[in-house]
Amino acid sequence: MTTTPEAPDILSPEFAAAPYPAYRILRAHYPLLHHKGADSYLLSRYEDVARALRERSSA
Repeated sequence: MTTTPEAPDILSPEFAAAPYPAYRILRAHYPLLHHKGADSYLLSRYEDVARALRERSSA
């Protein structure tokens, strides 16, 4: 049985020192993540970011 790794903390010193392993975890397991420390949502996949920028919100 495989387990999902914990979501990386993008505000941590570990992330700042080596962000690429965290990016891989985000793309594989957390394509959309609410980061409580930053109080924001993160999109980690290029296609999702491109779509979000292309399409206007109807809200």
